[in-house]
Amino acid sequence: MIKSRGFIPESHYIKTSDGYILTVNRILNPFVNDRKSLKPILLQHGFQNSANAWIINSNGKLSDSGQYLEDNNEGEVGNTLGFVLATKGFDVFLANMRGNVYSLNHTKHQIEGQYYY
Repeated sequence: MIKSRGFIPESHYIKTSDGYILTVNRILNPFVNDRKSLKPILLQHGFQNSANAWIINSNGKLSDSGQYLEDNNEGEVGNTLGFVLATKGFDVFLANMRGNVYSLNHTKHQIEGQYYY
């Protein structure tokens, strides 16, 4: 989904002390060359949700000038927080709690119907 909007996705995996493997996705803005100047921000979803909540609100894409434009807005400000922040000087990370579709892996336990991403 991140790639389809003109950004570059990056996945990171964090192993918790009790063996769960959580997925954290990073949104890379291809118009930013110096990532050291970006302010890091972590977006954490709510109960029984996933990080998709921060990037699926509206269809949109990066313009040729590096602005994130949504189909339902006239200007540059949108309601898809992950992408808006990625164009406003933030280094955006999207966390996924254990048990959602992106964080079902475990170092010892197999979860029935387990997905691998």
